[in-house]
Amino acid sequence: MTTLQTLRRHLAEAWERFYLWKSEHQYLGRYSVEKLAAFEHYQRNASWLRVAAVILLTPLPTYLVLLIMDGVPMRDPRDGAKANGVAFARSVFSHIVMTFGVLMAVKEAVLRTHQGYSLQILLVISVWVVVGLEFACIGTAFLWRFPVPFREVIFVPLWLILVVGLNWYFAKEALLSRAQAMIRYIPLITTQFVFFYALLGLAMAYAIFSMTAHIILTVSFPLRSPQQLYQTVSLQFAKTPVLSVVIMVSDLVQAMIEVREYLGLEYLVDSTSTLSTAVKILQGDQARILEQTLQLLFSCEVLLVSEYFEVIIPVLYAFSLLTEWFLPNAKFNMIVMGMSHAQTISTFTSSISTPFSSASRSY
Repeated sequence: MTTLQTLRRHLAEAWERFYLWKSEHQYLGRYSVEKLAAFEHYQRNASWLRVAAVILLTPLPTYLVLLIMDGVPMRDPRDGAKANGVAFARSVFSHIVMTFGVLMAVKEAVLRTHQGYSLQILLVISVWVVVGLEFACIGTAFLWRFPVPFREVIFVPLWLILVVGLNWYFAKEALLSRAQAMIRYIPLITTQFVFFYALLGLAMAYAIFSMTAHIILTVSFPLRSPQQLYQTVSLQFAKTPVLSVVIMVSDLVQAMIEVREYLGLEYLVDSTSTLSTAVKILQGDQARILEQTLQLLFSCEVLLVSEYFEVIIPVLYAFSLLTEWFLPNAKFNMIVMGMSHAQTISTFTSSISTPFSSASRSY
């Protein structure tokens, strides 16, 4: 065996060990006794340094991807489509990353153990989706105008059709094997697209209407999942202290309702070594205590993950915005091209402080 073959074999073995270690937690049910034991082991053995590293380094890949996209030298959009080939390349890269991320979420939610829905299949689907999408976008830019107004809004239906169609073409067997689970996620996916268009409408309303309309929109549009990013952008465009107070009070009320809902929420069992088994083995109060403990564990997981992302997304937005402003491409970036240095620093400060203050109020 040659040195190259030996090295390749060792790399393959190392990758397999890493993948098994990384994906081991996926096979533990939400209510499983194994998960409770794994949590206790982690709590006893994980150092504060490791916990801090997980918290701080988790958003780093996303930030680096954003930095790479925003650091690409850009041309003035007024030069037309022919002079902005780099913009199209940037669009291809960003859409591949976005599509792959969406498909990864589908895999983790429904198809995480199915061999027919591998990472290679996801990458192939993502590339072909973007080929079709960018063909339409670039064609529109040359035939009509560049940049295409509301491009990301206009082409969302086409992107969705391509994602569904190519998933059916490349992974039909995997999808059919999890058909019932996929159907249960349809309302969630539909809601996400409704929120997507609603948030764009809110952004336009904030730019057009008066403070009274801002207050009405803030109070009447509660949204907890991406709430902190929405709240951060809202505070960025808030013109008066009154509107800022309304936004923060609205968030406080929603946080109180969310915590109250978590206290009484019941979950379905999804593991083979779970509650029902434990209840048969343990009798009386011991079974009840075990049931409540496992429910509390999953409740804490959901709540902590939700709060973590509500804090980290505005922070990621703040650092990305600050980085974009100092890059040479800032004069061609639609988000920061009209912002002064003082406005950028103010937005960065509010984006950093708001999620932490909201999280502290939740507890």
